[in-house]
Amino acid sequence: MSDSGASLYDEVFEGLKCNRELEIYYNDSTYGVVTYRTLWQLWKDEDLLAECNDFLPLLENPLINGADIICANTHKTFPGPHKGILLYSNKRTSLAQASDATLNKGLYSSVHTHSTIALAITALEMDLYGAEYSNKIIENANRLGDYLAVHGIVSDMTAKGCYTSTHQLHIPIDKYDKSYTNIYDKFYESQLAVAFDISPHGHRFIRLGLQEITRRGIEPNELRLLAHTISQILTDYQPELCSKNIKSIRQSLGDEVNYSFDKGVL
Repeated sequence: MSDSGASLYDEVFEGLKCNRELEIYYNDSTYGVVTYRTLWQLWKDEDLLAECNDFLPLLENPLINGADIICANTHKTFPGPHKGILLYSNKRTSLAQASDATLNKGLYSSVHTHSTIALAITALEMDLYGAEYSNKIIENANRLGDYLAVHGIVSDMTAKGCYTSTHQLHIPIDKYDKSYTNIYDKFYESQLAVAFDISPHGHRFIRLGLQEITRRGIEPNELRLLAHTISQILTDYQPELCSKNIKSIRQSLGDEVNYSFDKGVL
């Protein structure tokens, strides 16, 4: 290592942050050069993995595993203003340079400073709270799946034995009503916004996103009431009661935004 007092983890992590090539010494000999493109090879060394276990989640980054570009947005699970993201494995590739030239020279003329500042604040919040926030979203989505299953509203299990590994929970609806517009009207009248989609096999389902109510601090009791209300909408619709339940859930959330600087800056 360049610094004999630094750990192997510190050395590798610094290389990741700076996106540069980094020569690592291991057991007094050169282990190799670490880059985003080649880091995946480190998985093969058990001793190295034991020492670098803390940064292993970084290896899930698609750019590390061979992707050239990632396209994303910043206004859904990432709770920022409406922006787009292009991430390149190497900004010097022809793909990155061509995209940059097209975007900067032809497609926009302003960075919209006000929303860029908001995006920067959101990025700082996610840097501090993002891991906890994402884990809680998945926990809430699967908890809601459990509560729905109690009412016989069953979502498909994944290969990992859970309902979802993301912020989304899918609820098949074909057996309740072939017309998704009828179901949508019931949800809308109950003051509950949901999205509908169709699987590759032609099956309709409700697509629920748990990210916003997670950030608003929803608790298990409210998730249980939400599951009960969804069941009522699908099987025994009572407009006034369903609307009352949703209103109660909203009032319980309060005004504080979790996983944010609402609770102060660390």
